[in-house]
Amino acid sequence: MFGLLVLTLVLSGYVSYTLVHFAQHPLADRPQPPTKSRNLPGTRRQQPRSAEMETQAHPSGSIPTITIHHSTEDGDIECRPLALGAEGDTTHPQTPDEYLQLGIKHHEANRLEESVRCFERSAKEQGGCGVGMLMYGLSLRHGWGCPRNEKSGFHWLKKAAELAITDLEKGKQGVDAIAIRSELILAIYEVGQSFYQGWGVPKDKKMGVSYFQVAARLGDPDAQQSLAFCLAHGKGCKKDRKEAARWYRAAVSQGGISDVGLAWIYKDKYQ
Repeated sequence: MFGLLVLTLVLSGYVSYTLVHFAQHPLADRPQPPTKSRNLPGTRRQQPRSAEMETQAHPSGSIPTITIHHSTEDGDIECRPLALGAEGDTTHPQTPDEYLQLGIKHHEANRLEESVRCFERSAKEQGGCGVGMLMYGLSLRHGWGCPRNEKSGFHWLKKAAELAITDLEKGKQGVDAIAIRSELILAIYEVGQSFYQGWGVPKDKKMGVSYFQVAARLGDPDAQQSLAFCLAHGKGCKKDRKEAARWYRAAVSQGGISDVGLAWIYKDKYQ
């Protein structure tokens, strides 16, 4: 069984949830997605992503960040930077956060086999680290330094979301709550990508769009762009150009995408 996380944003900034279980269907035989982009640089996005999710390249203080890049069957996707917590000891790692940081260093140096081993330790040691679970799940899903295993990758992405929900329910405050909420939103978005692309679960664009909607409503610009594309083209949902324009404008307002080529979203009939 796998759980569909149905989440709603509440005024306090926390997330409430219900787990609605669905029977898992056998995976269909299909080609593996390409892995044109295997790098995971620790720098912020330099160029705006395309508004064409399926046809072109599209995810304070001393907290380090990392930007995730991965490939879909239709093109490359670049996700937003993640807050990763204190850097810690990366010479002799002992905690999940330290294994995460060492994994990031290895990945940035293109030592992918070493990085995935660190991400695995980060995901599994001492109950695991949410971002470590995310990175391990993405590594498995896209074959970063290990044999591609989409089903196991999906499992770890889902676990990352579940851990973030648990941590939020424990009432963590301040920077911790902000970081955990960011992890949760990214996990929701990546679970949506898994459904939309058919990575580790039977392809279900309608289900993928439902996850994009949740992440978009939580304020994530990548999810807002993906949702807008789906609405504009009727991918996994009823075509609705006016609603698509609204979500494109939301993504543009946050700097998530450039509005080049999107002049139509400002027309009166789409306001």
